[in-house]
Parts: sequence; structure tokens; C-alpha cells
Amino acid sequence: MVLLPHVGGTVAELAVAKAEVAKRQKAQDGLKVEALKLGAESKKLSEESVLLLKRYTRYALSVTLFQVAIGLAAIATLVRRRPLWLVSLLVGAVGSAALISGFLA
Repeated sequence: MVLLPHVGGTVAELAVAKAEVAKRQKAQDGLKVEALKLGAESKKLSEESVLLLKRYTRYALSVTLFQVAIGLAAIATLVRRRPLWLVSLLVGAVGSAALISGFLA
């Protein structure tokens, strides 16, 4: 008996096809659950990455300001200019503030 004359399938072939469909649907459902778990984990890690990048940026800014302050202090010492030395202290203080804001971020 041909069940599907236009395809040429029999009842046994139809049963095998249905079993294959059920197997693939079960696998797809499992993958869907896993994809949802991975999506949630990905979102969590992405948010953590943004926070860490923000901290890194503040730390990098503080290091740069410290280096500028050290350079200005060295130049102020060489040319014996007290106002330039005071500016280097100010830049160092701003670098310290950037460092503290990195810890608080």
C-alpha cells in the first residue's frame, strides 16, 4: 500500500520519517534551552566586560597623569621654577583622584 503516491512512501517509511522528525525536534529543543542559557551567560559577561573596561580606562588615565606629573616635576627641578612644580603636584593630585575613581567604579 502506497500512502504517499506522489512521494512513493509506504507506511513503514512514514513511521521512520516520523521517528526521525521526533528525534530532530528533541535535539532542537535541547539546543534551544542551551542557547538560552548561553545567551544569559553572554549578557552577564558582556556587562562585566563593560565595567572592567571602565575601570581600565580610569587606571590608564591615572597612570598617564602620574607620568606627566613626574615629567613636569623633573623639568621644574631642572629649571628651578616653583610654579611649574606646583602644577606637577596638581596634576599628580588629579591622577590620584582618577586612581580612586577607578577603585570606586
